[in-house]
Amino acid sequence: MERTYDLFGAPDTELVEFYPTSIRNSSELRNRGKSVGEIKITGVPFTRIVFHPNQGTDILLDQFVDVERRPAYVRSLTLPRSAMASSQALSQFVLANPPPSSERRLNWGWNTIAAGIADCVDNSQHVVMSPDDIMELHGQEAFGKVYFLKESDGWESPLGINEDIDDVCYLCPDHYYFYTHAACDPTSPFIRLACAHGHGYHKRCILPYLWRMKPAKIPCPSCMMQL
Repeated sequence: MERTYDLFGAPDTELVEFYPTSIRNSSELRNRGKSVGEIKITGVPFTRIVFHPNQGTDILLDQFVDVERRPAYVRSLTLPRSAMASSQALSQFVLANPPPSSERRLNWGWNTIAAGIADCVDNSQHVVMSPDDIMELHGQEAFGKVYFLKESDGWESPLGINEDIDDVCYLCPDHYYFYTHAACDPTSPFIRLACAHGHGYHKRCILPYLWRMKPAKIPCPSCMMQL
């Protein structure tokens, strides 16, 4: 059953997340006739709605891209040789070259993008950081508004949620790299999905999955029920 929400006022929190979409090494780029590396980031605003129970794990109810404002900006950076010296040098280069404030319209959070790019490169299975190499990384800066529907404020838990289900993350660790190009973090907090079984996942695992899928109806990766 489709759920609707009446959201009033300011969001409970705002956040910035980084989601890589593709990464290519020097061999792949030269086969395409490219001789310089590039970082390309697209800004995408979104809204996330979370049910917050008095006890237990938060439940992700919905997440959607704010289509009318997409994309907010596109930032392309040609990589100098110095930026390819290490992931730290790459992160510092990205950090020093944010989009113009007139395009990005945020004065915070760009460090999250720089750190996310370094994390992606550090955990890449085929990119070598060297001034003699080139690489191309495309990704999305997801800057979102998060609304918490709190049980303490009278909101009810979604029907069918099984609060006794084990906290076993289906995406961790075997399926994780496919969605994030990064290593899994088993210490990441859990969040449940509003499927019939209330399956739980590490946030660091499920949020990139949901972002990569992005259809109108997102399936739970455990039971394939559409949220």
